Amino acid sequence: MSWPALVLCSVLLVLLQSHHASGVVIELSSNTTYLSRSAAFGPLLELEVGRRGPLVPMAYYEPDNVDACRPMAVPCPNITDWVALVMRGGEECYFIDKVRHMMECGAYAVIVGNNQPGLIIMNANENDDDVTIPAVLIEQTSYFDLFSRISPESPYTTEVLLLREEYTVWPMLDVVLVVLVTPLVLFIFPGTFAILLFPIVQRLLVEGVL
Repeated sequence: MSWPALVLCSVLLVLLQSHHASGVVIELSSNTTYLSRSAAFGPLLELEVGRRGPLVPMAYYEPDNVDACRPMAVPCPNITDWVALVMRGGEECYFIDKVRHMMECGAYAVIVGNNQPGLIIMNANENDDDVTIPAVLIEQTSYFDLFSRISPESPYTTEVLLLREEYTVWPMLDVVLVVLVTPLVLFIFPGTFAILLFPIVQRLLVEGVL
């Protein structure tokens, strides 16, 4: 087993843990907290301050465009610093398209509800330099729970706060230790290389890192 191959495995291990930022979405009236994962495109949420604003669920505002796969066909919300709530999915619709459509209508941030269990990385399939607002993904159950807390009589009065964790990547010392120690372990136990590498690469492919 060559050292370059061992170092590559170490780098993949680091990438697996450090390529995304985690955070929370808080529904302020009930102080209910939902885990979130930042998009791999656009700006990250500001530390400590985050982004706060009234929630605008597309399921109410434009029910036939709940996944925000096309620009709004109705007038944009006349609300300050509003946060869009959209659903993952849609035919030939990428995450970055959803965020762009909401950004074009003045959204302050975007929350995407997953349409299946778990959290994934929202990647861009193209240049994302034009995206100037943060976007996060929440789990499917979180989306439905958050949506259930919105009053149909006044659906745009629910306020949310989006925050991200302060440490979203490994400290440099941890990275150095992993890069140095992992090749040594794999060199001593070469049979573990294939066992470790396959699920790592598989997960990175699923999450769009590779």
